[in-house]
Amino acid sequence: MLSSQQSEILIVDDVPVNIKLLYDFLQQSDYKVSIAKNAESAFKKLRKIVPDLILLDIMMPGMDGFEVCKKLKQNPQTRDIPVIFMTALTDEVDKVQGLSIGAVDYITKPIHPDEVLARIKVHLTLRHTQMQLLNEITERKQAERELQHALNELQRAQIHLVHNEKMSSLGQLVAGVAHEINNPVNFIHANLHHAERYAEDLLEIIRLYKHYVPTPPKEVLDRMEELDVDYLEQDLVKILN
Repeated sequence: MLSSQQSEILIVDDVPVNIKLLYDFLQQSDYKVSIAKNAESAFKKLRKIVPDLILLDIMMPGMDGFEVCKKLKQNPQTRDIPVIFMTALTDEVDKVQGLSIGAVDYITKPIHPDEVLARIKVHLTLRHTQMQLLNEITERKQAERELQHALNELQRAQIHLVHNEKMSSLGQLVAGVAHEINNPVNFIHANLHHAERYAEDLLEIIRLYKHYVPTPPKEVLDRMEELDVDYLEQDLVKILN
């Protein structure tokens, strides 16, 4: 996981007291913090920065948090940023609606710093792990393309040698191509361990989520049952092995 000092959080809230409380304890926890007091200000900020996480108030004048979240998820540059909604206990908010449009979590006001930090750490860990896995996948696909290209070159060379009755040089050619194949193969082999460790990290995050959110929203619970998450947790490591 990246350190909190490398993580930037955007607070979108129109209440100065909430902003000051969040700003103070997030800075004390070594996060880089940006502030927007309404939707318009938030979108202006997002043209200049790409935060690692957004704390978004729901009840704001003008465009509310739900509409802001919808616009964020429609923009390719911001759609992958985790959004945590903030709402007062007295607000009548449809939390399922918020999760269905792309938010990852809710925190309630009055704000409890320890709870907020715990939720932020969980979702930043998920975000950073996801980005690492995506980078691994991209690199692995490049290695596979190089391997396929090397194999194609080998096939063309073999046909050429057969047609020109130069089979005596085939052994030397194969040795050269084998050297070219060796690098992407070694790359794949070397990264299998990292893929397994990242999978174990993700499983640990799932277990943490179950611990901190023992009763998730119905939509999440239904999806977990549909996917048989318990079975996936057991079978994923076996498949990697």
